[in-house]
Amino acid sequence: MYYVYCDGAIEPKNPGGHGVGGFVVKNADHTVLIKGAYDFGQYPELTNNAVEYGAIAAAFQHLAKAGMTEKEVCVRTDSQLVVRQLNGDYGCSPKMAKLRDIVTRLSTLFPKVTYEWVPREQNKEADAMSRSLYTE
Repeated sequence: MYYVYCDGAIEPKNPGGHGVGGFVVKNADHTVLIKGAYDFGQYPELTNNAVEYGAIAAAFQHLAKAGMTEKEVCVRTDSQLVVRQLNGDYGCSPKMAKLRDIVTRLSTLFPKVTYEWVPREQNKEADAMSRSLYTE
């Protein structure tokens, strides 16, 4: 199984700031296999949760590009909203539904994908990646 830790950051304000999504992919023994950050730019409607979805999508795309689609994936993020939307517990606005649908389509590349909420303290590496592209 692959464990994908994801996080999104918006600076200096949410919504409407500059968005960066980060991810860290680990194997079962917690060795880091892939990590990355994606710059989503800045626009008035951009939210932290939208960037969180983008980080998940980017992680899935990196796994696929690396030919790592043979194992199950457990996505862990500190966004309860995103986890609950992906698990079908919460509905989505039309804009968020589009992002959820992109992630759902990408998830079909893997045998099985699960989504779990983790406290921020357990998501520090992904948080660091989501902040890695900001400059002072």
